[in-house]
Amino acid sequence: MKRKIMAIAFVLCFFFIFAGCSEDTSKEQNSTSNIEEATSSQNQNDNSLIGTWQFVNEDGENHTLISYVFQDETTAVLAMGNVAYCSELKLEKNADGKDTLTAQLYYNINGTYVYEISDDGKTMTLTEEGVENGEKFVMKKVENYKFMPDPPKNSKVDEKLIGTWKDKENTGITYTFNDNGTMENNSYDVMITYAQFSASDGKINYLYNLGTEVEDTYEYSFDGDVLIIDNAEFVKQ
Repeated sequence: MKRKIMAIAFVLCFFFIFAGCSEDTSKEQNSTSNIEEATSSQNQNDNSLIGTWQFVNEDGENHTLISYVFQDETTAVLAMGNVAYCSELKLEKNADGKDTLTAQLYYNINGTYVYEISDDGKTMTLTEEGVENGEKFVMKKVENYKFMPDPPKNSKVDEKLIGTWKDKENTGITYTFNDNGTMENNSYDVMITYAQFSASDGKINYLYNLGTEVEDTYEYSFDGDVLIIDNAEFVKQ
């Protein structure tokens, strides 16, 4: 494969932070609050595309930094550690009757591709649709992807945080804090970060993987029933 995977960690960080959704694309994105549940049931789908795939390089080794999760026949996810970038997935047939998929996942799978899956369902070849002598990419199917990290062994959890909180201005950001020390930050149904967390002394500490371990700290407080995280206000759902 001509493209170099090691450089994309930094590129993806910029995509994740700044991609957002235009008014049009936000209507097309599928909610992924139930990624874990959908991923765990992938094997029940008869479509051999459904599942988790990784690109294979010239030496036949999988690129494990990034996985592509086709949750169902409408949702595709680029997964990097505990971070998911989500796109609508369209499955169609082209004029030649070949199977095509369309998704906007920025790295490699960003457009329409003809896909062919081996008889054993373990290997897939992607060819960019409508590109003369387009490059072919080979992917291998791997075990279902786990987005949420394991709960921390010893975390300080503020009981007032437990639950799902939606931003008061309704811009599309939600936080879900679980009592076992795990959490989910959903931004516009496009980027979702799953993390371990602890909260005490007015600070929330997040720990997650984005190719490498990342730790973030935010200030929080309560104003009556309103949760304030770094000056943004959230209401409980």
